[in-house]
Amino acid sequence: MSQGEGGDTLNHRTERNTLSRQWEILRLLPSVGAGITASELVKRLTGLGFNVSKRTVERDLNELSRQFPLLCNDKSKPYGWRWMDNASFDIPNLSISDCVSLIMAEEVISPLLPPSVLRPLKPRFEYAKKHLQEANQSHPLARWTDKVAIRPPSMPLLPPVIDEQVLGIIQSALLDEKQVKVVYFGVWAKEAKTLVLHPLGLIHRGKILYLVATAFGYRDTRLYALQRISVVEQLEEKIDKPVNFSLKDYVDSGAAEFSLSDDIAFKARIHRSVINYLFETPLSDDMQVEKTESDWLGLTATVKDSWQFRWWLRSQGSCIEVIAPTTLRQTIKNEVIALANLYKVDNF
Repeated sequence: MSQGEGGDTLNHRTERNTLSRQWEILRLLPSVGAGITASELVKRLTGLGFNVSKRTVERDLNELSRQFPLLCNDKSKPYGWRWMDNASFDIPNLSISDCVSLIMAEEVISPLLPPSVLRPLKPRFEYAKKHLQEANQSHPLARWTDKVAIRPPSMPLLPPVIDEQVLGIIQSALLDEKQVKVVYFGVWAKEAKTLVLHPLGLIHRGKILYLVATAFGYRDTRLYALQRISVVEQLEEKIDKPVNFSLKDYVDSGAAEFSLSDDIAFKARIHRSVINYLFETPLSDDMQVEKTESDWLGLTATVKDSWQFRWWLRSQGSCIEVIAPTTLRQTIKNEVIALANLYKVDNF
């Protein structure tokens, strides 16, 4: 091999390495929040196998910003880099089947997630819609979304507004396993409190996004609704993670349903008019229904006594009578009496 050929090979290799590195930088840039710093990009690129300096990354960022819609947050040091609003890095390579799946997924998750969480996904959804429109006449599968409708069974409540910068910093702190200082306004609180939290995970529950965290030096894990956080600052200190904590185990314990106690042996009488959907979607694996000659059937199941379960009970109205536990029966009975008193006198 001649010296010229060797030099060309080296140049090509260098160009490929630069292209690969810059590709990963574009993929690592967030779409919301204060952005990611050059130092943090160096750490993440190193974890991906790139041997790179901060100066090289800064040079890459400046070069890429001339070609892509990137934003440098220079309000405070260190500077943070991110995509401009409604922009993202994506090389679409979606099949018709992929596009159909994306459109149907959008229908399902859009009512559940806050707008700030959905925003980074919108470019993909828009591309899928455009691709299906173009293929509509030539591909039968492209018309599938005209033949299927999706509607959630629950009340279509509007999601709360979450500050995008708050969400971005929380997500960054979760990834970096760093503590955060927040200003939090509890649902029944008369004034906001400043808390130092140790982020452990995020839970989407219906319309609300919750941060799972411990506070200060306490060990008990709690849920903090993101729409109630007005100010957040990522700290340099690492989180103090509870021993053997698992987000999956935490969710499986019933915490996301605001569990009131451990499992209970639930017994009830339920009217035949509403039993069919329980046969199709049981309350639990061990649910049993005792058929009778009357319009009422006996039901037993092991369930978690939670706010979610009690909301379901209330939604059944006069079609269900709680038999056990007796404490739960008394609670429902008291609520029914209070409800009847509200309607006893017509003041309108």
